[in-house]
Amino acid sequence: MKHSRRRVSWLRVPAAAILKGASRASLLHPVGNEWMSFPEFQQWQDRPMTSTNRAWVVCVLLNFFLVGSLPAQQAKKKGPKKENTKGTGVVQDLGPGWVLVTDKDEKKLYVKAPQTVEDFSFVAKADASWLRPGMIVSFTSRFKAIKKNGQVVKAIKPLRELMVVTPTKEKPIGAKPEKRLGGRDLFAPPTKTTKKKKAQLGPVYEVVGRLVKFRGGKMTLACGRYEVQADLVEGAKVAVKIADVRWVRQGDRVSFQGWYYPKQPDRIVARTMTIQAVEPLAGNRKTVSQKKRKATRKKTAKPAEKTVPER
Repeated sequence: MKHSRRRVSWLRVPAAAILKGASRASLLHPVGNEWMSFPEFQQWQDRPMTSTNRAWVVCVLLNFFLVGSLPAQQAKKKGPKKENTKGTGVVQDLGPGWVLVTDKDEKKLYVKAPQTVEDFSFVAKADASWLRPGMIVSFTSRFKAIKKNGQVVKAIKPLRELMVVTPTKEKPIGAKPEKRLGGRDLFAPPTKTTKKKKAQLGPVYEVVGRLVKFRGGKMTLACGRYEVQADLVEGAKVAVKIADVRWVRQGDRVSFQGWYYPKQPDRIVARTMTIQAVEPLAGNRKTVSQKKRKATRKKTAKPAEKTVPER
């Protein structure tokens, strides 16, 4: 009885041949693409596996597991689609980490503020009466040492302008010279040789320090291990660029860039945000939170009892 020749996958031949009851099933040679008998196939299958074949098997299995798991990993990483946006508006309210803004169409937007000081800034102009101890102040000037140890220096001329800032990696607390004259350190005590020479203007330094004392136009800064003193001229210009929302109030202008989910277009996560004060900061400026507390006190205050005059 002749058996019909069928193309059977050589990896499944033993099971197929047993199920069919064939002792001499005709098989396709896996290498030469020629027909061979079942005993010939068994001899070919029982041959010792070479190192090259083992390497191929390992590569095929690794490829199967790695490639098969990629779509699942990509599906996990891939979340909802984000839409980029940018806009401007007016501050209406503040919360922990967010700002309520109304845009030009009077639409309310909840904008989450950036988490890094480099990406958020509150910009304003201020009067000198607004300055408080603890603020970080930056200015440039020439200095002179007023104590022998050189750790107390004073600006040679009164300051006409300064800036309140937030320290960053690029602008840390300290003194940075714009240029050096003869390699001499500005914050060093004068030597005998310098006393004999004519008075020379020292290099201009950019100082960033913490305001320790300010009264009557005279201020003292803590600048690292140095104490820096300076006087302000009357009407000195004070600029503000800080990463602090405490001085923001209703009506200030906002500009931002960020993203949102299409299903929540009024919830925006800002990558960068700048808030511009519409009025100069002064000593009596009230923040949004202070206004809230004042309004709450007015609501909770009991109305005065009216007295009816006796007849």
